[in-house]
Amino acid sequence: MEAEGNERRRAAATIGVSAIVALALAAGSGSVASLGAQTPVDVDQGRASYAAAVEAYRAGDAAEFLAAIERADELRPAHPSILYALASARALNGDAAGALATLWRLADMGLAYDPAEDPDFAMLASDARFADASARLHANGEPAGASEPAFTLPWRDFVPEGIARDPASGAFFVSGVHGRRVERVESDGRTRTVAEGPWSALGLAIDPARRILWIGTAAMRETAGVDSTDIGRGAVIGVDLDSGRCVAELALPDDGSDHVPGDLSIGPDGSLYVSDGAAGVLWVLRPGSEALEVLTGADTLVSPQGSAQSADGRTLWLADYSLGVLAVDPRTGRAQRLEQPDDAALLGIDALLVHGNDLIAVQNGVRPARVLRLTVDPAAEVVRGWEVVAAALPEFEEPTGATIVDGRLYLIANSHWDRFEDGRLLEPDSLSPPLIVTIDLEASGRVLEN
Repeated sequence: MEAEGNERRRAAATIGVSAIVALALAAGSGSVASLGAQTPVDVDQGRASYAAAVEAYRAGDAAEFLAAIERADELRPAHPSILYALASARALNGDAAGALATLWRLADMGLAYDPAEDPDFAMLASDARFADASARLHANGEPAGASEPAFTLPWRDFVPEGIARDPASGAFFVSGVHGRRVERVESDGRTRTVAEGPWSALGLAIDPARRILWIGTAAMRETAGVDSTDIGRGAVIGVDLDSGRCVAELALPDDGSDHVPGDLSIGPDGSLYVSDGAAGVLWVLRPGSEALEVLTGADTLVSPQGSAQSADGRTLWLADYSLGVLAVDPRTGRAQRLEQPDDAALLGIDALLVHGNDLIAVQNGVRPARVLRLTVDPAAEVVRGWEVVAAALPEFEEPTGATIVDGRLYLIANSHWDRFEDGRLLEPDSLSPPLIVTIDLEASGRVLEN
């Protein structure tokens, strides 16, 4: 079984035969009526209940399997992997109606599973309603929307993570996890290294007014040639866009926690927001300050990822891989998980961007990987609706960082994060070259909106 952890790592669900023993990392959502304000404690207790459910399943104790997975569902409502296990448990306990209702809920979330190939649902094999639900779940895994290639990088072992664009020059910047550097890509495709170091290059953000490229960097097992004594250390580096000179080095504290500054964003006032997915902390660098400070801490967050500030500066939208989408007050750090439709699955979001009055989310923690448009109500702190912009495209292999330029999403389509095993990149020569695609945000793939 793939265990859940606080640090985001993207493992798509293994769907099919006895799927409970190999379900995905955090991927799910909840309902407007019952979601509640989940906390890191809820996540930890939910994981413990999930582990107990797996133990009972392996022991063949169907009744305890059901009881434990119901506890997990109460703690982490509408988590798709837990919901699939709940459907399985209900089927194994003879509750056909309950199993079917749960499978249909997953189908309405737009997620892809294959219960028809799972022996846990043998009791439903001759039920036409089960056949319909299975067909819908299978159809959710078909490609939706379209992308066009923007550019590629030649290094198959680069493992791209972050992308940013300088509006003045039009150049793109792409960071490499395994490659430990940031490459500048000109409009004609020429590349040159603008920053290189001993640690992985992760989140990127450009402050166009101050002409600074901010780079998150961390020592991880996936870092090529990493010094094992450095693993867990992290920092944020500022590079002058015009001279290439390093203008800031902000070390994350040596406090016993691992630090992975995987996502960065810039607010309208120039504030730099740093999502530390391993420590569960959202940091901020205020204009004029020389030190990062905690904006929202691990008592509230589990695995913060992409963030984007509203145009009026009043709200910082934040994706937490294990909690969903939150509204953060950029002054006080108060964070509130957004209420959302019952059919919305909003965990496992990596990149999060503002586009007009909507949010664009890159979701690689569910199956299929997809790009969503979220309609949000800032005043009520609610996701009103959602739709699929693109999903299950053939070029999607762990899509990750993204940026928006003139109404088009520029997305790292194939990060190859899933090709690491115990920190080692498997068969790098067999990997496809890093591909950045562009997606028209005015076109939609498959609408699934309340």
